[in-house]
Amino acid sequence: MKRALLYLLLLVLIFVVYARVISFPFIQDDYTYLNSFKEGGVSTWLKPAGYFYRPLAAVYLYGMYRVFGENPIPFHVAALLIHFFTTVIIIRFVRAINSYEPLAWCVGFIYAFAGAVHIECLIWAVGIHDLGGMFFFMLAMLLFVRSRHGLGAIAYLAACLFKEQAIVLPLILLFWKWDRAWPYLATMAVVVLVKLLGASPFALPPDHPYHISLWGWHIPANIYHYIRYMAGVFSPLSIGVLVLLAAPVKPKQQWRLPWAFIGVLPLLFFPNHIYRYYLIYALPIVILLVTDTLLAWAEKLHLCKATVSIITAVIVITSIWNIQLVLHGAPMDGGTNNLVQKIERSR
Repeated sequence: MKRALLYLLLLVLIFVVYARVISFPFIQDDYTYLNSFKEGGVSTWLKPAGYFYRPLAAVYLYGMYRVFGENPIPFHVAALLIHFFTTVIIIRFVRAINSYEPLAWCVGFIYAFAGAVHIECLIWAVGIHDLGGMFFFMLAMLLFVRSRHGLGAIAYLAACLFKEQAIVLPLILLFWKWDRAWPYLATMAVVVLVKLLGASPFALPPDHPYHISLWGWHIPANIYHYIRYMAGVFSPLSIGVLVLLAAPVKPKQQWRLPWAFIGVLPLLFFPNHIYRYYLIYALPIVILLVTDTLLAWAEKLHLCKATVSIITAVIVITSIWNIQLVLHGAPMDGGTNNLVQKIERSR
C-alpha cells in the first residue's frame, strides 16, 4: 500500500511539475517526421540506409500520428507516462541490487526531476528516441538482475532500435557479470551488422554534426562539459561530482563506475555535437553513486539514514524550481537547443 501511494505521488508530481510541456506545439525535428508521414508513410524510416536507424521510434511516432493526427497534446502526455514508467523501473532496479529501499526512492525521485537532462526529451515529440531507448535500456538492466536474459536481450534490442546510444549496455554487463553477458553481446553484434548497412559517421564531412573523430581536443572538452552538466543535476549543492570522485565502491559493485563512463563514451567522439539529454543513459547510476555514497558517509559519521532523504528532498525541490524557470523561458546553460525560447519566439 505504501509503495502504491509513493508511485501515485510520483506520477502526480511528474504531471504537475512538467504540466506546461503538454501545451507546447511541435518543434524543429518533429516536423521532419510529420512531413514525411504525410508524404510517404513510415517506410522511409525503416530502411537502414542513413546514419540513423531508429525504426521503433519511427513506428511509435507514425502510430501516434495515425491515431491523433497533428495534435501534440497526446504526444506530450505519452512522453510523461513513459518517463514515469522508466522511473518506476529504475526504482525497482535499485531495490533489486540494494537492500535499503529508501535509497531506491531517492534515486527515482532525483531521476524523475533531473530537468537538466529530461526537459528537451519531454518537449520534443522526437524525444521518444531517448525516452523509449531509456525505458527499454533500464528494462533490460532489470531483467538482467532477475536473470531473465532472453527477455533482457529483446529489451536491449528494442532500446537500440529507439536510439543507437543504448548499444553500450553489454559493455557495462561485462564489468558486472561477464559470464552472463553473451545474449546481449550476440544482440549487439546483430545491431552492429545492421548499422553497417547505413552511412558511416566516419565518412561524414568534418563539419557535419554527427561526424566522429577518435582523437582531438574535443574529447577532453566533451568530458569536461558532460561532467559539468551532470553536476548540474544536483544543483545548487553541486555535490554530485565531488561525492562521486570520493565514492567508496562497495565489493562486487565495481561495475557502477564503468557504467557512469560507458554511458557517455560514444558521445566523447563528436567534435560538433554535445547536448545535455545525451547524459540520460549514465544518469541513473551516477545518481545511485551519489546517494549511496551519502548514505555511506551518514553511517560513517553516525548520522541518521534519513539525512540522505532530506538531502534528496532539497535536490528535488531545487530541480523542480529550475524546471519551472526553464519551462517559462529561462535559458539553459550550453549543451541545449533552448527549445522553450524557440517555441515562445515562434508564437
